[in-house]
Amino acid sequence: MGEVEITVVDEKTATFVMPAGYVQITASFKDKEPQNNTLSVRGKKTKLKAKKLKKKSQKIARGKVMVIRNPQGRVTYKLLKVSKSGYKKYFKVNSKNGNVTVKKKLKKGTYTIKCRVTASGNEAYKSGSRVVSFKIKVK
Repeated sequence: MGEVEITVVDEKTATFVMPAGYVQITASFKDKEPQNNTLSVRGKKTKLKAKKLKKKSQKIARGKVMVIRNPQGRVTYKLLKVSKSGYKKYFKVNSKNGNVTVKKKLKKGTYTIKCRVTASGNEAYKSGSRVVSFKIKVK
């Protein structure tokens, strides 16, 4: 059996010239290593009126408090910290959609909230998470 020269055309295709004799081809495939997640996040500033918060809780859409770009996989959110000690109980971040609920009777002031944003990844990308800080001003 003689030598056969294989030419790689691209990552999915290879060619060779078939000789007149018997040829045995064995292919082995290797999965690509997943890349790091491309998730990026940026916090924003939002204002609420204290007058409205006296009567009832206020919901803030995720897009009003943070910008999410290029997540690979399902995105989840978790509230980590509020800048003023003892005020974490006034804030809730929805784990599935990132919307923020500010509970009623929150005092006037500026609150910096830290939130972890996690993208689960997929077959091509690893899971990844970023911490984002955003500000809510109650006036």
